[in-house]
Order: sequence, then structure tokens, then C-alpha cells
Amino acid sequence: MSKFTIEQKHVSENNKKHRIVSCFGCFSQMEVKEGVIGYGGDFFHPQCWKDFEKSSTVTSDLKTGQKKILIIGLGEIGYTNAQYMSEIGLWVDGYDINPETMQRALDENVIKEKAESFSGYDYYLICISTHKPENMFVPYLDGVYETAYRLLKEAKNGALLGIDSTVPQNTTRKILEILNHKLHVVHVPHRYYKHEKDEHGVQQERVIGACEQCCLDAGRKFYGHVLRIPLHIANTPDVAELTKIVENSYRYVQIAFSEEMKILCDNIGVDFDELRNSVNTKWNIDMLQAIDGIGGHCLPKDSQMVLDLSKQYVPNSIIESSKKVDSRYRMHIKNKTLLPTNSA
Repeated sequence: MSKFTIEQKHVSENNKKHRIVSCFGCFSQMEVKEGVIGYGGDFFHPQCWKDFEKSSTVTSDLKTGQKKILIIGLGEIGYTNAQYMSEIGLWVDGYDINPETMQRALDENVIKEKAESFSGYDYYLICISTHKPENMFVPYLDGVYETAYRLLKEAKNGALLGIDSTVPQNTTRKILEILNHKLHVVHVPHRYYKHEKDEHGVQQERVIGACEQCCLDAGRKFYGHVLRIPLHIANTPDVAELTKIVENSYRYVQIAFSEEMKILCDNIGVDFDELRNSVNTKWNIDMLQAIDGIGGHCLPKDSQMVLDLSKQYVPNSIIESSKKVDSRYRMHIKNKTLLPTNSA
């Protein structure tokens, strides 16, 4: 009897309370009723429970090194993925083209070893940057495709490839084609906020999409069952790819609106922070801060991916206008800084 079946409890009819929950096995909606299995706060269809039990063997193999994970790219996303997996006892190796980044991961024990080859692994996660090295505002996928061609030559047949990097539409399909389905391929765009790692770290709900059902099944078992990451299953990889870049584009537009209002307030003599606090008293408004321009690795690049995709369909884009507003705002705060201050 496995450690799971020792603790499992069938949910009785008296306790169901007509609750609708997500099955932790297949992530579909279900009613808590007789026959449903509850374990550790999660619920399972009976068949999904059997599949989940089998994942305990995979987890054990990943802890002893009989099965291994390779994180490709050890920047913030790859590093935090490796750190989380190492903390839960899994065997994780890493690879990065930057020697300093590689050494940091080794010195801080977030990976076991540096991968000299891509052969011999059971799970591969692509976490490399998808912006140009010299300009993080510009999307750049050469590294992703170069990795795919190397995996075609070196990776183990039947292994899982998870694309955690942010990619535009059709990238997942192209990678599956490059690999000739030698590996199962899923796209699970990362969500991570370093300032609130407990609530918004690696182990938060994420979207998963795949071209084939076998790929989705393999990805669901690894990310969902082994890593215990709550998953929202997208019907196609296109939806998963768009999810990340659209949510960051939405954020970009929100910040740009606040920047526009800050420019307005500064020119008409109104305190922007007081205005923002007043506006946010309405229950369905959350006006964001306007600070020093829209930066970081994700928002400028991801919004550009959406803009590139939508140009032929939306001639007057709100995203393009937002980029112009952000540029104007940067000039605005720069000019304010250069203005002489009043002295007593």
C-alpha cells in the first residue's frame, strides 16, 4: 500500500455540501460526492486518484537521481524553478551559456551539476530569455530554437519538454515539429513575482497547453502531480502562448494609463497620488502607480509580441498608444528632475 492510500479518505455523502471543486488529477470541475477521494486538501476522481498514486514512483525516482530534470537557462525563472524543485528534494541539473550564472546556481546548491550534454534526462525545462541580449524590449527566439535542435540530437526519446519561457503564437507547434515528436512538448508559461514569492512564486496556478493529448498527459503529471502546481488546462497551445503575453500587455496598458494621468495631473496642478487614492475607493477600480516608466524583462517584450501579432488586424492599437505614452512619460519625469528646485 502506498503512502497515498494510507491517508486517503473517501468523501462521504454527508460531507459533500454540494461543493464544486477542481479534480487535482485531471483539473476538470466536479462535485464533491460519494466516491470522490480527498487527500491533503485536494480532491480526485477515482481513476485520477490511481494515476496520481503512480506519480509517487516518479517522485521517488526524481529524489534518488534515477530520473533527472534539466533546467535550460538559469536566469530568474530558471533559477527559481531549480530552487523550488531542489527544496522539495528532486534531482535537478542546470545549463546556462553564462559561466557566472552557471556558477551561482552551483555555489548556492539550487542544482546538482552542470549539464555537459543534454542526453540522459527525463524532464527538460526551457527557461531561457526570449528578448535580444542587447535590447530586452525586443522579442528574440533564436535561443529557443537552437535549444530545440540540440534536444533533437541529444535528448532521450519519450522525455518531457516543458517550455516555461514566454513565446509568441505557434512556437510550441514549431518546436514539436522540429523534434518530430521525439519528446512530449507542453507550454507552461511561468508566473512569478519575486516580491511576493509565498503567494506568487513557483507554486501558483499556471496555464498549460499542448498540441497532442499524450503531451498534455505527460505535462499534467509532471507539473501537476510531481511539482504540485495547480494547472488551468488550455484547449490549445495557442491559448497558453497568448495567455502570458496578453496578461502582461494588459498590465502594460494599465500602467500607461496611470502614467498619462500623472502627466495630466502634473500639468494642471492636481496631486496624482491623492487622485489615485480617491479613484481606488470604487469597488471595481484598481488604478496602478506611475513610477519611473515601464521596464523589466517581461512587460515591454511581451506587449511587443502581442503588438506584432495584432498589427495586421488592429490598425490603431491601444498597446502601441500605450508605448508612446510610456515614452512621453519618461521624458516628462526626466524633465521634472532637471527643473531647478525652489530654495528657501
